[in-house]
Amino acid sequence: MTLVLQGMVSSAFALSQPSVKTPSDWYLKSESPYPSVKGIHDPQGSGRLVYDSQDTNAFVDIYYESALNRVYSNSSLVDEAVTLLKEYENFTANYSGMMTAAGVPAGYASIFISHDNSSLVQLVFVKGNYYFDVVLVYVVGSGHDVEAWSIVNSISVPSPEASAGSAALAEARIVGGIGGEVAIVIALAVLMFKTVRTEF
Repeated sequence: MTLVLQGMVSSAFALSQPSVKTPSDWYLKSESPYPSVKGIHDPQGSGRLVYDSQDTNAFVDIYYESALNRVYSNSSLVDEAVTLLKEYENFTANYSGMMTAAGVPAGYASIFISHDNSSLVQLVFVKGNYYFDVVLVYVVGSGHDVEAWSIVNSISVPSPEASAGSAALAEARIVGGIGGEVAIVIALAVLMFKTVRTEF
């Protein structure tokens, strides 16, 4: 029996779609599986989920990609939120800072649009090994603001251990050889989570 170890790459497997719970009057308007959308940092790309309210212009736009095992400081999360709001939404933030979203620290940048009493909020946070870029738009005090935030706070991802284990299992394959010799090829995706983390 010959044991062959395939080189490890951080993107040896695709990210699973995050789990999200929606209020009764919201629906999944569109979805793009990972990595079919251009990513912010992940060279493979990102996935996207867009949730709309049925009776207002409120929506939650969720982009997710691999966090590439990097650790982000609070200031980095805030800076990225401010930058994304400017580059992709073409707005300069009225407010920015740190908050908790989906149970983890998140940087936010937001603007208030007075003529229709609405807010646009850009969030950036890391949960598990997922990097999230999330945009919320809602009318303040409409009730849909609370619902939009409930969607964000419901976001859950597979544990790193579960993801790595599934990836390693998916990549393990047995190849028959001449004379009954067997080569076991194993992708060491599970080791990606043991890589020394460096701050971005």
